[in-house]
This record gives sequence, structure tokens and C-alpha cells, in this order.
Amino acid sequence: MANDPVKVSELNDATALGLGDLLYVASVNTSSDTGYYQGKLSGQELGDSLLGVLGFPLLITGTTSDTVAGAINELAGVTLTDTLSIGATSLTLSDAAITTASTVDIYTDAWGVSPTDVTVSTGSIVLTFEARTSALGVKVVVR
Repeated sequence: MANDPVKVSELNDATALGLGDLLYVASVNTSSDTGYYQGKLSGQELGDSLLGVLGFPLLITGTTSDTVAGAINELAGVTLTDTLSIGATSLTLSDAAITTASTVDIYTDAWGVSPTDVTVSTGSIVLTFEARTSALGVKVVVR
């Protein structure tokens, strides 16, 4: 019969998990008689939860984040790019990821050209260079 209950153990095996696929879940609900409520969860929601919501403090060490996505982003850093204009001597880059405790790596597209001064404050970094006769590409990686 089409409306007969089916045990989860009797369902066919899935061959793969797609973003739009639905999974059967029993979530904790202490106010119910069973302690759980039943529902569905998409593959996308499962992935988002595993990578960005659930914390794994005993498995992820060496970062301030205990989520997989947070730890990856922290280790990979935020890359900021800009161009120092001809004749200019300073360049300010802004991003919420910049803090006074950040590690900052600075790269330029001209060999041997480095800033003469760097000032880091929460939300911004100011790079000072000697004036140039050509534009200078600058990349900063903030971790």
C-alpha cells in the first residue's frame, strides 16, 4: 500500500548526495515525548552545517575558529590588492579581517620594491613607498 509506514532501514541506498537531495533527520527536541522531532534537510544545508556551523574544537587547533570553513579562511588569509599610482607615496587597504594581531605578507609586482613603512590598525593597513615613476601593483595577504 502507498500509505503504509516504511522503516528507514528499509529505504533504498542513495548512490550519491546532491545539493538538492533531501535527507531524513531526527533533531533533538526535549519538549517532545520522544526527545526528537522528524524533518528533512537538503544536501546544501547539510554541507553548510558541517563546514560553517558546527564547531569541532577538539579536532581543529591552531586557529581561533573551530568551524572547518572558518579555520580554512583563517589559514588561507584574506588577499587584498590595489595599485600605487605614479608619484604617490602611500596606499591604504581596508578590510574587516585586518587587526593589530594580524600577520601581514606584502607583495609587489616590481622586483625588490618594498614599503618603507607599514602601519596596521583595526580595519586598515597603510603602506608607505618611495615615489615612483610607474604604477606599482600591491598585494597584501592578511592572516
